[in-house]
Amino acid sequence: MSAENNKTPVTPRDALRRAGAVAFWFLVWQLASMAVGSELLLAGPVAVLVRLSQLVPTPAFWTTVGFSLARIAVGFAVAFALGLALGLAAHRRPALAELLAPAVSFLKSVPIVCVIVLLASRRLRSFSPCSLPSTSACWRAALRQTPAWASCSA
Repeated sequence: MSAENNKTPVTPRDALRRAGAVAFWFLVWQLASMAVGSELLLAGPVAVLVRLSQLVPTPAFWTTVGFSLARIAVGFAVAFALGLALGLAAHRRPALAELLAPAVSFLKSVPIVCVIVLLASRRLRSFSPCSLPSTSACWRAALRQTPAWASCSA
C-alpha cells in the first residue's frame, strides 16, 4: 500500500524508491531516443531539458504558454457551459435527450486519445480520413464499438 492511501508519512526509503522509479523511466526515455536516432521523432530528456532551459528565460516562451493556457481555459469553459446547458435541456425535454443520445453514445465509446487525434486532424489542410493511419484507425475503432454506427464501418 502506498503512503498516499494510508496517510502515513513518507519515509526516506519511500522517497528513494520513487526517485529510482522516475530515474528508471528517464533512462528508458533516453535509451529509446538513442535507439530511434532522430531528435525530430523522439527527443531525449537531456535534449528536452537543454532546450527548455534555453526557452524559459525568453518572453516569447511565456507568451506562448500564457496563450495556450488561455485557450485551454476558454475551451473548458465553453465545453462546461455547453454541456451543462444541453444536459439541463435534455433532462427537461425527453425528445432532446433522444436526439442527443446517439452522439453521446458515440463519444463515450471513442477513447480520448482518438478524440484528440480526430479534433486535431481537422486542422490539417489536406485532410482525408485515410491520410492519417491513426485517424482512420480511430474512426474504425469508434464505429466498431458503437452498435448504432456499426453499419457505417468500411
